Amino acid sequence: EGGGLFTTVVRALHEELGIAPDQLQQKGVLKYRTDSYHFELERIDSPSYPGLTSIYRTHHVQVDILEEGVELFKECGLPHCMDFQTEESSELGTTTHFWRWYDTTVALQQGVVKFPPPILSSSPVLADDPDKGGASDDSWRTLAHSEVANEADLVVFLERSGIDPSKFGTGKAKTLASLIKEVAKGDSTLQWQEQTSSIRRIAEPLFIQFRRDDKVLVEVEQKFTDGRVRKRNMLLAEKKSPEDV
Repeated sequence: EGGGLFTTVVRALHEELGIAPDQLQQKGVLKYRTDSYHFELERIDSPSYPGLTSIYRTHHVQVDILEEGVELFKECGLPHCMDFQTEESSELGTTTHFWRWYDTTVALQQGVVKFPPPILSSSPVLADDPDKGGASDDSWRTLAHSEVANEADLVVFLERSGIDPSKFGTGKAKTLASLIKEVAKGDSTLQWQEQTSSIRRIAEPLFIQFRRDDKVLVEVEQKFTDGRVRKRNMLLAEKKSPEDV
């Protein structure tokens, strides 16, 4: 149920909340709401990647915690929907994530972001229309990681498509290495169209209404090792990987 998107949901809950995937997939723990699925297609020229068109195939899903699953999330503020925090360690230090269970109506009123817009297509078929910026036009092929495994290889494709690679890593733009790492992790893919010598970036963000009855989980803020605080006020999120099937 939910196909590859539910696989992404399980990974998000595992990585963000620390719940084992096999426990999350047990019968009676979660319900993936196929009736609440929404899809949105956006074509953006992002300042993070100057000159590189990005297509976002954004998925909005709802997943409910069933009665038998409440105990599994006792470290996540249930059953009383209390605030809680989690920690994520990396080579850059430890990031503390602060979470809150909001009444869904209140969350919408207070501007919690990444709820689906009021009117959206519930079918990803729209993404297949190349005239509307779709991501599955057969004239485009996905570049293998081995084709863009280093900066020199990536520069060849960028220059062939008329993109200036020297603009990467300046101002608000991310570095070439950041893009290569993103592709290697499966957070995005690069596609090439030989006929027009064009390259584009495809990303599939997934935003999850993770709910217990009328409460929805919101990441309020993040606190970094150096004391900096980043306001989030956002639903649980993850990027769909090509391997999520």
